Amino acid sequence: MAERILYHFKMSPFSRRARLSLAHKGLLATTELRDARADTAHMDEVKRHSALSTVPVLVDAGRAIVDSSALLHYLDAAYPSAPRLLPSDLDELTIALETVALVDSILNPVVDLASRYFWLATSDAWPNTVAERRARIDEAFFRLVKISDSLGRDGQWGGAEITLFTALLWFEGLPARLGHTPAIERILALEIVVPEALHAWAAPHYERADVKAL
Repeated sequence: MAERILYHFKMSPFSRRARLSLAHKGLLATTELRDARADTAHMDEVKRHSALSTVPVLVDAGRAIVDSSALLHYLDAAYPSAPRLLPSDLDELTIALETVALVDSILNPVVDLASRYFWLATSDAWPNTVAERRARIDEAFFRLVKISDSLGRDGQWGGAEITLFTALLWFEGLPARLGHTPAIERILALEIVVPEALHAWAAPHYERADVKAL
């Protein structure tokens, strides 16, 4: 039996964050991956572990960690001798935590507008709601461009870099997945524009062995 179980969706940016975080810690090879979209039994297990009923969920030593951002903190605490995901230096930690928060402030509303809240699209308030969310997303991208120079310096790779890279990878891959689910079409209709500076930042990381193994 695997030492850990990760319930995930293959293409989810949050799940990719979890898988790359485990790889960074040297734990992925001893973690069983259970695709909760491909197997309804696995999704039932997710619901038993988490009141949120979302993935990824990591089950490790009987503990269930139910959020990909929380996972970064947990893995550093549970496996302190493995390479760190979050820096110990407070200035670097501040930037890393801001990066994670900014990325989530982009991904969460995009996913929500295209899925959980799309039934509200017939409301008169919908256009203003979308416009307000898009403005916040643009602000978050603008800030990420500002701080991206502090990420990945000298080959540094950790939780902040993983979080930003997997989000950019997800946006980049959306057009190729058009038609797979209605949500993809809705996300593309939002016309979210990822700044070119962030595409340039991501480019060197595609050659990483762990990224290629995704």
